[in-house]
Amino acid sequence: PESSQFSTEQVMGVLPLFETTTRSNLLILSLEDAIKNGYSEEGKALFDQAIQECDRLRSQLDDYGKVLTYDSQVSDPLKIYLKIDRITGEELAEFLYEYGIDGEFAGEEGLLLIFSFHHNPQDFQFMRETLAKVVPILREKPIKQVLPDSYYCRNPVMKMLPKNAFFCRKQKLPIEKALGKISSCWIKKVPPGSPILISGEEITNWHLQRLSSDTVVEVVRE
Repeated sequence: PESSQFSTEQVMGVLPLFETTTRSNLLILSLEDAIKNGYSEEGKALFDQAIQECDRLRSQLDDYGKVLTYDSQVSDPLKIYLKIDRITGEELAEFLYEYGIDGEFAGEEGLLLIFSFHHNPQDFQFMRETLAKVVPILREKPIKQVLPDSYYCRNPVMKMLPKNAFFCRKQKLPIEKALGKISSCWIKKVPPGSPILISGEEITNWHLQRLSSDTVVEVVRE
């Protein structure tokens, strides 16, 4: 985001620390130092402060109703899973990103925010001000259609064992021409890695609705 404290060049410069399988002494030392600080008296005080700030955010969200709320079942005090009845979690993530808030994970139902003792009072103040700014905008949006539970949970129509389908003779087809065929490949949605299509499964209209029209799949050759 434009409000980021880091430049693109700075981010690109540190990426090699995480993109190598070779042990990074700098990264290990940083982790050890973070653990040491976290268990110190000062670190515990910072954790307590971050938890209190998260509670303030929850109290603020309580005033917004279903327009923007949170999942009270999340037990980690430093995590807030935002839920909204206007748009999807992915759309909410894109919307908040434009205001300088970068979530941890977005799904169909909501957006996960994770905080730590590295977030200072100014960060939380920014969060409160931003939420107060965006809620009136979100409130103007129409309430989204409630989808049935079957939209998220399905029972694949298995025609073959996955292993047998994988080792069969295959052919590649556009997804629209593969309707009714038996898949010999896997397609996952990342994150979180949930399978949309698995080997041995019959390709149905459900897949056509969730995969882009230019998707090419491998199917069992008839």
